[in-house]
Amino acid sequence: MSSIDMTADWKSWDPTYPPMEILAPNPGWEGGQRTLANSETSSGVDLNQLRDPDVFEDTDGQVYLVYTGNGEGGLGIAKLYETPSTNIVLTAIADSHVRASSSNNFGSLNNLTASSGTNSMDKRTIYMRFDLTEVSKIEHATVRLYANDSETGTSVLDTGGPITIYKTSNNWEETTVTNSNAPELESVITTAYLTDANTYYDWNISEYAKANEGSQLTVAFDVAPTNDLSFKFDSVNKLDGNPEQLLIKTNSSLSSEDIEPSSSKIIIKTYPNPFTENFTVEVPQLKGQKTLTVKLFDVLGKTIASKETTNHSSIVEFKNTSLKEGVYILKVSYTNGVNLIQKMIKTN
Repeated sequence: MSSIDMTADWKSWDPTYPPMEILAPNPGWEGGQRTLANSETSSGVDLNQLRDPDVFEDTDGQVYLVYTGNGEGGLGIAKLYETPSTNIVLTAIADSHVRASSSNNFGSLNNLTASSGTNSMDKRTIYMRFDLTEVSKIEHATVRLYANDSETGTSVLDTGGPITIYKTSNNWEETTVTNSNAPELESVITTAYLTDANTYYDWNISEYAKANEGSQLTVAFDVAPTNDLSFKFDSVNKLDGNPEQLLIKTNSSLSSEDIEPSSSKIIIKTYPNPFTENFTVEVPQLKGQKTLTVKLFDVLGKTIASKETTNHSSIVEFKNTSLKEGVYILKVSYTNGVNLIQKMIKTN
């Protein structure tokens, strides 16, 4: 979407650039599984084109966008609203991709790959899980991934391409999931169109997250076989990387103005991770928060260690943990209800 200043002579009208993306075609009736094409005048169908946009405001003040999808293949309507400020940031507690031709597990890799494959046996699908057991009253939720590069197939930098997020089951484990036991993809949530490497992309999963408040949820990322594309994303295992995040807005009063200027990202930094005995946690500072609690849990929810510190002491150290090898969950809790979660891996 672009805006035009219409107060000047129409001959000098100039739309703002770059345009803001407000809607990306999903696979199916919107044509999102096909290569994106510029809209054109015709009666064509089976095209990745959203056409004939019309914005209107209802009597209750809500704004909607009416459009055609798949070229002229169907009529859609979408509610328009401003994305609210995030007050909870969750890092994935498990992630992996599976490869159609392989019985191997890829849960320890630094990168996750979603690929249509040069043939059906080379196809790769990404799975990731988030923990919402202590989250309620969700208003908005977005999965954010960092696209670090493209692999075989058409380069992201050349033409871009669609990648779709799906609902799926929690019935998988990071260290054992393979193509043969991975859960099936369920219904489509939404699609994002990737155009550049080394940047973040978001998928709105608000309704899915609301339906899974108080539990865990898994999402899967898949590329349609009609697109010869392969995308890489940072995983939670990548040191100094940009791990997958679930950005949530609840009815808490926290806004982006509550974050201290010294903390440009609402994210926990932990190092080393994986760790052997000792590790350090850097926590973001939030205005008006005098104390915060940092807890370490095992995967069954048992508290292993707990520390309380002032908000302006942003460094918390855990020493001589003497833990068994495995996965642990680190949780930072502020007094205003904001919680940040990070997966920790203990090695020998």
